[in-house]
Amino acid sequence: MNHSEDMKTHGLTYVVVWAVLVVLLLFNMAAGKFFTGLAGLAINISIASLQAVLALSFFMQLKDEKGLLRIIVPLAVVIIMILMGLVFSDVGYR
Repeated sequence: MNHSEDMKTHGLTYVVVWAVLVVLLLFNMAAGKFFTGLAGLAINISIASLQAVLALSFFMQLKDEKGLLRIIVPLAVVIIMILMGLVFSDVGYR
């Protein structure tokens, strides 16, 4: 594959990922309107997490990284999710 075909493939990938992010945004908005309470929160956080994974993987090109960075980024996400869970459990307990 030559350079121009490679650029077209990457460009098409970015457009498709962007379109998926827009569709997920619309789902997020609809879920916020139709689901309230804990179910709505869980759905919106799940959709936002998927959007973050897509943005990190494709636009920040972490899917092509090797080594320690492939371990550190998911570990940071897991730690943030644990901290958010602790905050939500504390707020829910009050």
